Amino acid sequence: QNIYMKRVITIAAVLLLVLLGGCVGEAQPDAVGPDNVEPAPGGLLSDPPPQNPWKSSNISVSITQSSNPNRDYAPLVRQSLRYWNQNMSTLGWEGRFVYDSNTSNPDVAVHIVYEIPQCGDNRDHKLGCAPLNTHVGSGIDRGPVEIVGRLNDTSTTRVGVHEFGHTLGLTHNDTGDRSIMNETIAAATV
Repeated sequence: QNIYMKRVITIAAVLLLVLLGGCVGEAQPDAVGPDNVEPAPGGLLSDPPPQNPWKSSNISVSITQSSNPNRDYAPLVRQSLRYWNQNMSTLGWEGRFVYDSNTSNPDVAVHIVYEIPQCGDNRDHKLGCAPLNTHVGSGIDRGPVEIVGRLNDTSTTRVGVHEFGHTLGLTHNDTGDRSIMNETIAAATV
């Protein structure tokens, strides 16, 4: 049991990665285990946009690309969206994310990818990438939210929550109120 605990701690330590980036993943099985490691809170609340940057009561979301068609990511994306739908009003905004698998042109496209070679100007992102929307209305970036496909369910959801936070204009400096916006996260793979 001691060897098992050392192995779990070693794996968790190795997988403590910069959140917005690329890991190589291959086809994963459907059954995955939990990731019970919470990211450390810290940082100061920066100034997000004065309102929901999408300037829309319903922000449509859909998975438009998946590197692993054998795994259903929709429930995990919906769970990520649920976090923001329950907390949007705490930002002083109205609006909500709506998952719609039938749209080919959502406001926010989600791509499940093998790797993220670059996110903006940064090449060090390992788990996810999203546009940072700091403007309202026509100034928003409709780039995709990218999440690597080999994370377990809990880590996939956490990365999704973080990345959708960026689409709402939150940055890594917003960890004072939302630890989910921390730049690093302990993640577990399938």
